[in-house]
Amino acid sequence: MRLLLCIVLVLFLSLCEVHAQATPPCTAPCTKSQLLNDVQTQFPDNTVGAITPSILRNFQTNLISSSMPAAPVGAGAFTCYVGTTGLLGTCTSALGIALGGTGATTQPGAAAAIFPLPVRAGDLVYWNGSSWGTLAGNNTTTGLLQQTNAGVPSWVSGSAVTPLVFPTPTRSGDVVYWSGSAWVTLPGNNSGSQFLSENASGIPSWATAAVFPSTTNPGDIMYWNSTAWVTLPGNTAGTKTLTENATGVPAWSAYNAGTVTSVAAGAGLTGGTITTSGTIALNMSLVTSSLGADVTVTTAYAIGPSVAQGTTGTWYASGTVTLTDTAGAATFFCKLWDGTTVMASGATNIAAASASASFGLSGVITSPSGNIRIECKEGTANGLMKYNTTGNSKDSTITAIRIQ
Repeated sequence: MRLLLCIVLVLFLSLCEVHAQATPPCTAPCTKSQLLNDVQTQFPDNTVGAITPSILRNFQTNLISSSMPAAPVGAGAFTCYVGTTGLLGTCTSALGIALGGTGATTQPGAAAAIFPLPVRAGDLVYWNGSSWGTLAGNNTTTGLLQQTNAGVPSWVSGSAVTPLVFPTPTRSGDVVYWSGSAWVTLPGNNSGSQFLSENASGIPSWATAAVFPSTTNPGDIMYWNSTAWVTLPGNTAGTKTLTENATGVPAWSAYNAGTVTSVAAGAGLTGGTITTSGTIALNMSLVTSSLGADVTVTTAYAIGPSVAQGTTGTWYASGTVTLTDTAGAATFFCKLWDGTTVMASGATNIAAASASASFGLSGVITSPSGNIRIECKEGTANGLMKYNTTGNSKDSTITAIRIQ
């Protein structure tokens, strides 16, 4: 029974394989439509036919052969679609620029596909802001390349431009500088230590280095003698002062706190002029005066104590007056002056008849025009400027002192 079932199964599989391969597959390389057709015919549903390993191997072989070139290509080479079949194969023509190539098979051809076509030896390619352009190579003697401020290049004859060539050095330390029109050489210094200086026109030259001299003593002083720095040895012999002569040369001199060679006596002083020794004394002019009798005081100013001091100098004056009224209470007004300028003024009151009051005035005046005096007045004609109410006979007195 088992043997019978096996025989039936083998016959069934054979029939299925024959049925599935009734439509032959395509021959590689196959197109996309052919491969899709093989999928439909070689891989039927199980209800129609069986799928065998042979079918799978055959389909996979066709797929590989159709998706890869028939022959291997070099490393980095491209594969291309062949004809209108859509099949891949080895590229037989150059790639265009749109595909990342130049569309050329030679170096000049590739350059021509990107840059403008050159026409002569030395042609230059430049960017004009929107595309690549060509500047024809120079072929008229030696030319220099220049550009406008817009970046457009052109050739300039070499004879029209002076080359900026450095001069040839001749010794160690040569210095090259621009004279304003060309590069010029300043020969290197070979005469001791010097420094490089320039005049107002920018022309350099070598100058002797201004080197400070060596110091030897504490307090050494360096000074310029108009040609070089010189040392004045520091003072080591007591306290001294530094002096300079008319040419600016310094020297140490014995210390002197100051020597007075002449003293003159000014206004208000006597003695002098002193050159070595002598005495100056205070000698201020002084004048004083007191009333010798009572002076009647009315409604007009009456002159009281007065001094004749003269009209020269500056004077300090001070005085006191004693006042009374025989009739009753009164108010007195007094002033200290020279007849032109009032130096001081004031007022005082008498409380009752025969009562007295004293007050003083003082002031300073320069170049008085007349005698310095005290004058008083009151509201009635009963006033007196007293000279001896106290019994000392100095009740109304003025004193003037010249202070300048």
